[in-house]
Amino acid sequence: MRLTDEADELQKAATSIDVSKSEGNDTLTLGGIPALASAVRLAPTPEGTAHLLQTLESRPLASLTDRERAFLASALLSAPSNGAHAGKLDAVTLACTAPAAEKRPAESLAKGDGFVTLSAPGCTASLKGLYHSTTAAGWPAEPHKTASYEGLEVVKRILNEAGEPVTSVKAGDVVTVEIRARRTSGNAESPVVITDLFPGGFAPASTDESLQGVDVRQTAVSEDRMVGVCMLEHQESTFTYRLRAQTHGKYTVPAVQAADGADPTIKAHDKSLTLTVTP
Repeated sequence: MRLTDEADELQKAATSIDVSKSEGNDTLTLGGIPALASAVRLAPTPEGTAHLLQTLESRPLASLTDRERAFLASALLSAPSNGAHAGKLDAVTLACTAPAAEKRPAESLAKGDGFVTLSAPGCTASLKGLYHSTTAAGWPAEPHKTASYEGLEVVKRILNEAGEPVTSVKAGDVVTVEIRARRTSGNAESPVVITDLFPGGFAPASTDESLQGVDVRQTAVSEDRMVGVCMLEHQESTFTYRLRAQTHGKYTVPAVQAADGADPTIKAHDKSLTLTVTP
């Protein structure tokens, strides 16, 4: 069996996830581990992994819920394999919880790149709920011409310095990307991952650019996208970050994406736009 980003499905299939850690006081805010773990899963970095592991030092093992353990195990398996924290991956294990006899079967655990394989002959755990998954990375080849809202709503606008929507800017101009989002169904305690690809010809306005807004738990920026882990309620929330126009031309502005960190069926995207950069 493989432990992937849908690790809580394995929890339902008589599989246990054990995470060894030191005892301590519970000082996390609600949703903290799922939010941090989602960020590490989406953009694995040594810094993000270190932050997650440091946060765990304040949590007694007994206080972790099944959902938190699933998020945590999935995040640790996605962490960089090199560095000072690589040994922490050994804390993640799978075990048969329904052996055929009182004596536990001989179990063999093998770790791979992003997954754990458990061999347990004689294990009678029900196969119901286990699954085969294929993960593909990338972005739609064609821009979204219409918006889609399935339990979440998300809309993006490009604003000038006066806060007005624009469809054309000059090279060198700084624009504000405004993302408005809200939840229409699902668990409000579950983090939502917002992913926004930059249009061609644009780059972050500063080296420390990040997603700004209320209840932003974690952000990660790369050369082509902004990612934020946020908490959403039924009331609309607004998030912003800045981009600088660098190269003149006419560009497609990719649709912003939002997805529930615990339920992949709860997701949304708006429609793509066009933006022109003049010399």
